[in-house]
Amino acid sequence: MRTKSSFLAAIIALILFPVSIKAESTDSIYYRQLQQQLEAAPFGADSIAILNNMFDLVVQPRSLRNHIGETIIGVADRNGLDATSFDVIRRLVNFNYGDKAYMDSMLAVTESYPESADRNITMAFITMMRNNSDLKSLNDSVKTRNISKLAKEFSENPPASALDRIVKLHALCLLLGDSYQSDLVGKYMQRLGSLVEELPDEAMAIKNLYYVQAALTFVQCGMPEQAIAADEKLLQIIGQLETNYKLQGRKYVNYDANKYIIYTRLLSSYPYLDRADIEKYYERAVNIAKTDTRAGATWARRPDAAVYYAMANKDYETAVELLPKIIQNTSDSWSRRRFLRLMIDASRKLDRKDLLLPALSEYSAMTDELLKQHISSIYREMQIAYDMYDLEDEFNTLKAEKDNTERRLNRNLIILSSITTLALIALIVVLFILYRRTRTLARRLEESNSTLTSERDQLRAQQDAIRVAREEAEKANALRAHFIKNLSSEIVPPLNAITEYAHLLTDLIDENTKQYMESYVGMIDLNCDLLRTLSQDVMLLSDIDTTRLPVNTTNVDIDRTLVTAIESAKDLDRKGLEVNFVNDGVDFMIHSDPQRIQQIITYLLSNAFKFTDEGSVTVRAYKSGKNVAISVTDTGIGINHKFKDKIFDRFFKISRDTPGAGLGLHIARHLARLLGGELRLDSAYERGARFILTLPVG
Repeated sequence: MRTKSSFLAAIIALILFPVSIKAESTDSIYYRQLQQQLEAAPFGADSIAILNNMFDLVVQPRSLRNHIGETIIGVADRNGLDATSFDVIRRLVNFNYGDKAYMDSMLAVTESYPESADRNITMAFITMMRNNSDLKSLNDSVKTRNISKLAKEFSENPPASALDRIVKLHALCLLLGDSYQSDLVGKYMQRLGSLVEELPDEAMAIKNLYYVQAALTFVQCGMPEQAIAADEKLLQIIGQLETNYKLQGRKYVNYDANKYIIYTRLLSSYPYLDRADIEKYYERAVNIAKTDTRAGATWARRPDAAVYYAMANKDYETAVELLPKIIQNTSDSWSRRRFLRLMIDASRKLDRKDLLLPALSEYSAMTDELLKQHISSIYREMQIAYDMYDLEDEFNTLKAEKDNTERRLNRNLIILSSITTLALIALIVVLFILYRRTRTLARRLEESNSTLTSERDQLRAQQDAIRVAREEAEKANALRAHFIKNLSSEIVPPLNAITEYAHLLTDLIDENTKQYMESYVGMIDLNCDLLRTLSQDVMLLSDIDTTRLPVNTTNVDIDRTLVTAIESAKDLDRKGLEVNFVNDGVDFMIHSDPQRIQQIITYLLSNAFKFTDEGSVTVRAYKSGKNVAISVTDTGIGINHKFKDKIFDRFFKISRDTPGAGLGLHIARHLARLLGGELRLDSAYERGARFILTLPVG
């Protein structure tokens, strides 16, 4: 890709290039005007139209026209206009026809573009132009080998794409057309035409190239109708190109010289044209010769159109007058023989033996040479036929091998298909079973979902009922607690009054009956104490149930707390038991609630006093790992180890005759756990009962 600086340098060099146009002075004026426009135009896509007009004006020198075309390609590449680049490349290749090196360079440039349809069309066009130039210079033996090679390629490795088929078939037509003028060439050319017509409109250059070659080939093969059709198609293509270029602002495109050649070639088939077409084509050829420099020069050297027109009008005098000059300026043997044939026909009509004899003599000599060439061609044709026979035999062998391979492949395919079919059937059966199972599972799942939905609704209803019941229970519990509190507060004063009045009565009676009455007063005190204790237990249990039991932690002196608890509980001992306290090294403070510790010890001492008739009760404090342990040991009836956990249940009593409500141990354990400790029965102790309270130090 050119840099901006190099691009500007190329434009400036183009503008300053000394103009040497071998044309009329008007073209030179137009060219200078375009140079001025290019100086004023911005560098970019806007300059392409100006450069195109300069390219169309310049014919010579060739280097200048090539330079302009290459500059257009650079501008188009810079602006991403690949279609413009490909169009200019095709024009440059057509302009430099015969220069193999230049066409090869343009082919390399085209290959550097990204893959696209227009790129492939351009590469095919350049290859066909190279073939058109190269194959004509080959000798007959080389052409024969190339024909065999192309035929073998077509049979063994037919081209995959339409463009590749067109390129190879075009090359074959060129080889056959230069070697043999026969129906074979026309048949292949018609087949090539069918392929070309299937190309899109973007392949106009390939179509144009084909119809030029087809018109020449059909004329030389003696197929005038096909030649006329090809030339008329060429005129249509030129008309489309002129319209397109006019829309692009290209004012100086000139196809008059090409049209002159086509009109002349059409007139060469005058026996197959009607009078109107003959007049039309001749008039157009004459007008072009008058206005176009190149056409005028051709007319002056070889007025072929005038000869064809004279022969069509049976103006033999004019024909024999023009033919000597044309024959003299004709170099190719086929055209020279054609004009000699016209000279012979016209001379015979005029009975001009002075012209007839020289023409017959040269025509005979050329015919003899043609016959020799034809015999040689027949020999080469036999060689080609033999090669084709070998190719056909090889092809048949390959075809037989291919058929055998296909049969084996088909047999393997049948076996594979059978296995595949069985596998598919098995798969279908498995899928059907899975489908049935899936249906069953889906149905069960649906039923389960329905059941779960129903159970969920029931659960929600139960939860609502439980919530309502819980709320009612909480209300009832609150009412019960309130009732118990009120009841307890109402029971204690009468009990205190009963105790006081009982003691008052003993104080008022005489000494003789006082000792007798004191036993009854003691029974009254005992029962009142039991009722007060029961009232306190019930109130405490109510506080536990309502989770309103407070804990006030502080630094606790275990020794003092236990002594206080023992002293306060001695009033519960009515049997005169020995109460001992032992402190085994607990001489430090713990962080706990002293009131709750006293309550627990009181419950344990009360329980010991209740079940011990004689002996002692011992309270002992000692260290137990990181904790403090307090044991209450009695020498009473003891507790069966099977009740070691059950005795802590609410309202549990080992014997119905035992006084109390069965709440003391339950409340004591709850208080112990409330303090972060634990209360348990030492089932290993068998000389009474021993309860161990464990409390954390911190």
